[in-house]
Amino acid sequence: MGRKIGILIFVFLSGCLVERLLVFKSQLKSPIHYFDFQTKGIIICKDPVLEKEDIKLISGIEPSEDKKTILNYHFIRPDAPNYSFSYKLLFKSGKLKKIHYPESFYKALKASFALNSLLLFGEAKVPENNQWVLSNKKVSNLDTPLNVDILQMLGPATIKSQFHNGEVLHYIYKQPTENGTKTIKVSFTFDNKVSKLSEIYLQLPDRNWRLVF
Repeated sequence: MGRKIGILIFVFLSGCLVERLLVFKSQLKSPIHYFDFQTKGIIICKDPVLEKEDIKLISGIEPSEDKKTILNYHFIRPDAPNYSFSYKLLFKSGKLKKIHYPESFYKALKASFALNSLLLFGEAKVPENNQWVLSNKKVSNLDTPLNVDILQMLGPATIKSQFHNGEVLHYIYKQPTENGTKTIKVSFTFDNKVSKLSEIYLQLPDRNWRLVF
């Protein structure tokens, strides 16, 4: 594991790649100036900086299809196929310009929540053992979604866990890639008192993300 972290640090310190990632991280600290969420189902990068090779390094996810100026990501719900969804990343002059995402996400999530979530990513620290933890310490009102918003966006959970002070909705997806089908799991934790989202836990093939709101 230490060798993997060493390789990651080496990559981050290598040439133009590190420069692009540092610029992008800086943009995430002021997302309203660099990202436009006003168009339904589209995120527009106002000052594009990321290239294709940067996307997997940041996201930890391989594309389902690579079509020169487009990367497609397909997430299949075997238990509820109608709630499968896709993302499309469009590149202009080699830089990420637009992200097309499902319109149901646009309807369920407030733009302020999306922008403030990017702000949390901008404050992210170097991970330990491929565990990325983002915790809100600066934004007083994140406009976090309710239980009904997530159900509207993703449909009924694959598995539901109930606790004395909350519940967790678990979703399991299969993602086709050139290197075989990957399994992706995402869990949403809600506080029973207000039914608001308090945590997201995302299990990817090569890393885990934990977002605490």
